[in-house]
Amino acid sequence: AELVQHPDFSEAVRLYVRMTLDACRQDLAVTKLFGNTTQHVAFSLIATLSARAAQIEGAPPLTPTRLIAEIKGMGFSSHGKIEALINRMVDQGLIGRVRWADDGRVTLLQPTDAFLAMDSVLNRMHAMPAALLTDDPLVRAIANGDRSAMLLMRSAAMPNIGEAAAMLQRAPAIAHFVMSEAGWLILLTLVDAIWRGDVRARRYEAIAKACAVTRPHVRNVLLKGREQGLLLQTAPGVFLLAPDFVQVFEAWIAEVLAAFIGCCRRSQRTPVAAAARSRQRARHRGDNGRPVSIRCLTKHAHLRIPDGVFAIDAPTPIRIAPEQQPCRRP
Repeated sequence: AELVQHPDFSEAVRLYVRMTLDACRQDLAVTKLFGNTTQHVAFSLIATLSARAAQIEGAPPLTPTRLIAEIKGMGFSSHGKIEALINRMVDQGLIGRVRWADDGRVTLLQPTDAFLAMDSVLNRMHAMPAALLTDDPLVRAIANGDRSAMLLMRSAAMPNIGEAAAMLQRAPAIAHFVMSEAGWLILLTLVDAIWRGDVRARRYEAIAKACAVTRPHVRNVLLKGREQGLLLQTAPGVFLLAPDFVQVFEAWIAEVLAAFIGCCRRSQRTPVAAAARSRQRARHRGDNGRPVSIRCLTKHAHLRIPDGVFAIDAPTPIRIAPEQQPCRRP
């Protein structure tokens, strides 16, 4: 409710829609990502688990077995379907298979440059609209393309299926589009065409081509949206937005942006963020930029902080110690 009342909220909604569609038009892989819920969850998991493995010493590496277990634990698909999904992402050039240096018998999943570029697009797609609504420094850093800030956010951004389910329960009319194949993208394409007054872009053929799906699928998704009360059909193949659409649609975008902002705020309370603050203090104290280690009291892992990690100023004091000497909270 707080975001909806913000004076720049309408501009944030339009920016979110425009950036989502621009990303999908520029890269077919992004379009396919939005068309498959399981693949979207897998993408987020790979980004999070790989970020943790890179930043937290002692964190378990990202293996196919671990990714499959995480996805299945969230109630998605079978073992065979997830393996097929991993193979498809490898074929798309999003992830690669490499041998683990510590054990050549173990295969790791490693994000490629294409994956990191897509992750940056997806993060900025949420961060830039959110930056219009909050002064959070991490949100603004991600909106400016700071890769270190994205890694910090991703390290704590484990997909929360329970939170997503609660959001869908609060917006049952939107749930149909979110859970349908490419349904959310189909809805955004229609909304953008109506906002621009482009009649031809609202036809089944144009939407199907833009969303990389079939014409009958577009028709079925939009007819279901009419049953949900979000759309009106004035003639065969001609849809308009229902009177209640704007309120429902904006409420859902507010939920999405609020979830992103909340994730960024939680990220700043993680051990990785604390280590980044320690690194910043070490530089101010003339510690010659030596590596700093922090013992995570909950994970029992050492964090080695590279140069350039995004640092957040916070009132929580962290004691600085040289490498191999763990820090303890006062």
